[in-house]
Amino acid sequence: QYAAVTDIDQNIGRVLDHLEASGQMENTVIIYTSDHGLSLGQHGFWGKGNGTRPVNMYDVSIRVPLIVYGDGISGDVSSERCVDHFDTFQVICELGGVRLDFNVRYPGQSYLSLAQGQDDEEWDDTRFGEYGDTRIIRTPHYKLVKRYGHKADELYDLENDPGEMDN
Repeated sequence: QYAAVTDIDQNIGRVLDHLEASGQMENTVIIYTSDHGLSLGQHGFWGKGNGTRPVNMYDVSIRVPLIVYGDGISGDVSSERCVDHFDTFQVICELGGVRLDFNVRYPGQSYLSLAQGQDDEEWDDTRFGEYGDTRIIRTPHYKLVKRYGHKADELYDLENDPGEMDN
């Protein structure tokens, strides 16, 4: 895993060097993310959500990295707000000046204001997820894991048990 991170870091550096040399850095926004988290031994397994049976929805399996870099983005902002890929779609559209059909309800909302260092009091940190027959509702305080066809539902108090050890 760590070798892959080193390779990504080196090659992102190459892309940034090329953008700088070609004068395109000011016209570029870079968004770095992934498609799932990865347990490195937490909860006794290695892998992602399908590393266990039934599948799991531990934060180490579902949280993903997100770095947004470019013109108009504050380089020193870190946020604990919950955002997802639907929201990233909205950011890309906003940055690109894409006008969406407002007669259609698109999922997500742009987190560009958060990336610019503004604390959005109206931001809803509630997130929903699904993996196979498993569903979650996650807020900053609680996570409910519902498994259809299994009796292994879970409820975690994330404020008092951020490692999700006590169901």
